[in-house]
Amino acid sequence: MRISVEKEEARCRELVANYTQTADSCLPDFDGSICWESCPVGTSMQLECPFEFCTHCHLQDRFVERRCSENGTWESANYENCVFIFTHNGSCIEKICHGCPDPFRDSFRVITLWLSVISAILMIASLATFIKLKSLQCRRLTIHKHLVAAYIIRFIIFIIWIVLQRDQVFNGCTGLDPKKIDWLCKLILATIMYSTLSSVLWMFLEGAYLVSRFTVFAMRSTEGHFLIYIAVGWGLPVLFVLGWVLALELQPVVPRCWLPYTGNSMMWLLIGPMSVALGLNFLFLLVIVVVLVQKLWASNTAESRKIWKTIKATLLLVPLLGLTNLLLFYEPNSENKVAYHAYMLSSAILQHSQGIFVGIFYCFGNAEVQTALRRRIERCRLYQPLVLKNRSFSVAQANTAAHRRTDQITEETTMVDNKTLYG
Repeated sequence: MRISVEKEEARCRELVANYTQTADSCLPDFDGSICWESCPVGTSMQLECPFEFCTHCHLQDRFVERRCSENGTWESANYENCVFIFTHNGSCIEKICHGCPDPFRDSFRVITLWLSVISAILMIASLATFIKLKSLQCRRLTIHKHLVAAYIIRFIIFIIWIVLQRDQVFNGCTGLDPKKIDWLCKLILATIMYSTLSSVLWMFLEGAYLVSRFTVFAMRSTEGHFLIYIAVGWGLPVLFVLGWVLALELQPVVPRCWLPYTGNSMMWLLIGPMSVALGLNFLFLLVIVVVLVQKLWASNTAESRKIWKTIKATLLLVPLLGLTNLLLFYEPNSENKVAYHAYMLSSAILQHSQGIFVGIFYCFGNAEVQTALRRRIERCRLYQPLVLKNRSFSVAQANTAAHRRTDQITEETTMVDNKTLYG
């Protein structure tokens, strides 16, 4: 069953609140499954069974009937047709644990899962590379590390979420009580929102640091206060996500796992800070580009070329990742299947491949990182023969010492034997 009981009940409450009572009609009423709108007395109303029917089945009698009696009250709804369909044509209904055949949904899950896995692997490899390359350690690389760490959290949680959703764990399809694990579903969703907002703020700090280093607004005094970066990148998302969680929990009706969360006005508690951070980042990059162009016009110096190499990756990533992150909070109308599928697929590819872009632009595609890696590999190649040579020398020394000891023992044994023989 796909019709949301919570949505139907909320719709009925809204209809009742806006309804003007008349003597010749029944009030809008929620019967526990369907919201029945106002109906004239003495007439009956038919609504489709509260199922989502699979497109490969064409059933005729799939309606519920309910009568508004002459005294203005609702009679009990007749669900006989729905019960018959549920009992004898269950394969035609998209149930909680038995979905209709949907090639797009299956392909969508496979694509998002594998892109998230690849992104997570690349992010872990990037973080290990940044930590290992001591020659590149600087403030900007430290910001890179925190940005990559935020993405690692994000993609690992994404992988867990996709797998659990695929197996319908939170719907009780694996034997677990959905009510007892609703907290886990909410925790995972809140962590996704936290890591998403954190990654956006760390990207914002990338832009802010570049402005502080390469423009006339240079603020060198902030070089020693990295705690400010930590507070913005990791601390602020906690406050915003907690506010979002509290706002959702204080609603009159709290839906299971807060789903669907898109389209809810509460989302502005997260969209607002993200939009501000992205807008400021665009402004930062615009300022940097203007300053850089002025320097290049004045003189094509090595310093200007160095600045261009430094900001090139950020110039590409900020628009790409920024707009993509905002897509997470929007879901179009699903009535137009072609447009809906095109949007969902493109959005999923962009969102779940962000780790690939960050890994390429900031790490494995970066000239400085490539140079440092080549030097390290070269040092390992030079060091290996020395190790083997030292080991060979040590083995030779050990063998020589062993031979000397053997000769000494032999000589001592011969002397003992001679003494025994010749007393």
